[in-house]
Parts: sequence; structure tokens; C-alpha cells
Amino acid sequence: MGDFQGVRTSVTSGANNENRHVRFVDERIFMYAPQYAPLLLLKGGIMPGPNGERYKIKGIIDSGFVPAKTVEWYEKDLLDQDVYAAGANDSTSATTISVDNGAGALSKVPRVGDVIEIVSANAGGTGEQMLVQAITNGTTQSTLTVVRNVGSMGAVTVSDNAVFRVIGNAKQEFSSANIRRGRLADRKYNYMQIARDDWAISRSDDRIRLYGGRDRSENMAEAAVNHCRLLERVLTFGARDSKLDVNGEEVLTSGGTRFFIPNVYAPTNGACSGLFSVGHGGTIDPTTEFCETFCREAFRYGNVRRKKIGLGGSIFGIIFNRLLTGTSPATGSIIAKSKDTAYGVQVTEIVTAFGTLDFLPSGAIEEVYNGEFHLLDPENIKFSYLDNTFMVDNAQNPDQDGYAGYFLTEFSLKMQGLKTHSRISGVTGPA
Repeated sequence: MGDFQGVRTSVTSGANNENRHVRFVDERIFMYAPQYAPLLLLKGGIMPGPNGERYKIKGIIDSGFVPAKTVEWYEKDLLDQDVYAAGANDSTSATTISVDNGAGALSKVPRVGDVIEIVSANAGGTGEQMLVQAITNGTTQSTLTVVRNVGSMGAVTVSDNAVFRVIGNAKQEFSSANIRRGRLADRKYNYMQIARDDWAISRSDDRIRLYGGRDRSENMAEAAVNHCRLLERVLTFGARDSKLDVNGEEVLTSGGTRFFIPNVYAPTNGACSGLFSVGHGGTIDPTTEFCETFCREAFRYGNVRRKKIGLGGSIFGIIFNRLLTGTSPATGSIIAKSKDTAYGVQVTEIVTAFGTLDFLPSGAIEEVYNGEFHLLDPENIKFSYLDNTFMVDNAQNPDQDGYAGYFLTEFSLKMQGLKTHSRISGVTGPA
């Protein structure tokens, strides 16, 4: 017990031995949450905010119930229309030419009656058209009997691996049926993954009066945000597989956008095609390399009237800032603008001659690999669920003195038209 002299002040009443000041503390605890879930935003629905608030978002990608543990779809490409010269032919008048598929195997292109043109001849010429009169198939290559110089466009020499492309076919009157060709569809599939985030508090903690709100609601809100955060990571970086847990029970994991996208861009691969492990691994010029080389191939397939969605980390935010500001090395000639959208977020719109994209920062990409960029065709993506996100309250055992609950989603991602999606990986910054 202490004494004081003089005027009693706030310093006196707030001294350590008394400290009777009433504290005014905000009713909510602020929770740091990055802009973490663009894919979930794009599917729309009721989304939890970082501090317990809820938003209704209008989606632009399909979302629907699928009553199965596996999501399946089929797709196929157009028939091949190219064939490759199997060996050089220096004569501009030779009427027999050997061809294969470019890898030393038999090709089913062309057919009798097809008009073919040399479109890429390595060291030889291009532009000559030929009419295929007959085909003799061998084990690894075919021999074409052709009429040279259709249209009198000029005969050229044929180099090894020169590319012949089918321009069309021409038949005589009252012709018989030609060789029939078709392509079988490829089966694609993805697994339903069960994602679960639990919370629990004791009865005593729930009853105690606290500053900053009640722990029960706070833990529920935190679990909801973490659940969405991890769902977004799976939708972006998940790998499809079936494994056994420690008890020998099957655990299914769902493939995300990175797992399915086959079009991977690298500086040495301008055709924007590659394997899962192929990466860019360097700086990228915002105008020439991204808007011209990458977008030229990335917009080759898909609905030209519909925008594509680009998801990336802060590195691509910097790259697109160069387009917004015209900062070197960008010239400002590419149209880029920041705008609000119907699906509830601000985006950067990039307009190129090949197509238009909306860029959304992705917290999942930023937190895992911030040099990734995924260009998605929203028309060909579906968020599939066996159970959409729901919360179970009072999930504690009957003999437990407290409260427990969890958020659960059983979901999968369907990405059809795989060539309509593209990605770049390993970018370190603008060139």
C-alpha cells in the first residue's frame, strides 16, 4: 500500500501499485490476410473476409456438384496435318518422296488426293504445292507419289525434315470414298480432395470476458480464413495422386492449375509447350517477350471473344506496373489499365493484339513461388465439389469440457481444353 502527496492525477491512478484505468480495446482482433484466393473469388459465392465479415461474390468460372470421387472429361486435338521429309531430295522434278512423322515413325498424313505445301524446308526452299497421287506405307516411313508444282508456283529442292502441310484435297468427279481418318479422345481426370480445418476452445475460455472479442468466434473466423487460404493453394499447386496414410487408408489429392497446364513458356521454347519441370528461370521483357512471344502462343486456343485470367505473384505485379507506367524497358505502347470488375476485385487489364487478359495478384503464388504466372481460360475451368465448404459446430466429444468445430470441403478442379491455359515459371523480374 503506497502514499502520495499533492494532487491526485491520472499518473497516480495509473501507477503500477494501483493502475485502475479502464482500457478501451477494439472489439475485434485484426488478422493479417493477403489477397490470397483469386480462384475462389472467380468461382463466386459467399466468401469470408479476414476479420469475420462475409462477402457475396459473382463468379465467372463454373461451379457445381459432382456426385463422384473422380471428375472425368475427354478432349482431343484436331487431326495432324503435317508430315516430314525422310531424307533430302535435290531434284526439283522427283515424283516420289519419302516421309515420316519427324521422329522416324510412320505418319498417317497425307491421304491420296491431298494437296500439300512445303512450309518449312530447313536448308531447302518453301512454297511449292504437290498433289498426292498414291501412298505406299512401310514400317517407319511412307513413299508419296506426287504431281509437282501445282499452280506453277515454282518447284524447290526438298531438304531432310522439310515440313509438308496439307492445304486441302482435290478429287475427280464421281470419286470413290477416300481413306477415313479420325482421332480418339484422351481421358482426363482429377480426384476429389477432402480439406479440413479444425478449431476448439475450452468452456472456461469461452466464458471468460476478454478484450478483442470472444475466442470462440475468433477461432472460427481464423479457421475459415485458413481453410480458404489452403484451398487456394491446392487449386493452384495441388498434385493429383492416391496415397495411403499411416493407418493404410486411401488419401486422394487433387491436381491444381500448375499440374494440368501443358503449355509452359521458356526463352528457348517460343511455342509455349513443354513439361511440368520446364521453367523460364530468368528476367522477362514485358512488351516483346510477354505481350508478343508468350501471348501469341497463349491465345492460340480458346474463345477469342472472352478474356483470359492471369494469376501471378508480386514479380508479375512489377512486370505489369511497367506496362501501366511506361517505365523502361516498357514503351507504354501496350494498353494496360487498372479497373474494378464484376467479380469483386480490382484487376489490371492487359490488351494485346492476340487477346486481352485481366491480371489478379495471387497470395498462393506469392507465398509459394512468386515467379509463377498462370494464364487461364475461365470458360474451361470448373470448381467441382462433392460437398461445398461447410462448418460443423459442437463437434467435441460428449465428455469434453469445451467446444470444437471444423470447416470441410470435398472438391476437385476440372480443367478441360488444356491448351487454352498457359503458364510461365521461375521468372525473376522484368528484363
